[in-house]
Amino acid sequence: MNMSQITVMFKLDEVSLSALRQEAHKNKCDMASIMRDALSRELRRRHRAQTKKKTNPHEVAALRALLAEDFAKATSWNDLCNRVSSKGYNVRPSGGGLAVFHPTNDRRIAKASEFGTSYGHLVERFQCPFPSHDHQAAHAQILHHGGFGGLR
Repeated sequence: MNMSQITVMFKLDEVSLSALRQEAHKNKCDMASIMRDALSRELRRRHRAQTKKKTNPHEVAALRALLAEDFAKATSWNDLCNRVSSKGYNVRPSGGGLAVFHPTNDRRIAKASEFGTSYGHLVERFQCPFPSHDHQAAHAQILHHGGFGGLR
């Protein structure tokens, strides 16, 4: 899409301007392109946050009744995924934790913590992060500090 561009002027503090210049120099581009990209990403992020469907409390309550025991009794990530999958749902990383997803439309139904066990406690219990989770460093800290007790 080729859109005409309009000049917009605004003020930046010296620290931000210096950081912007350095970033532009490092990436061999102009400051304006960095600002356009950053603004575009921020507007998309805000739009996604506003349009995300809220969880249905009745659906979450029914699913909690169905899956809470599985979250409580699972002995590994594989065991948890198999238990939840056997009841027709999927568990996978979402944000900094886990969520349960609808199998046919891939809609996130609820966060794992809504089933009585937070992701951090599952990492602690299983002694490893969920395979392929994006936040591996944070999980290593949980384990390194002896679980949540060492971080509080």
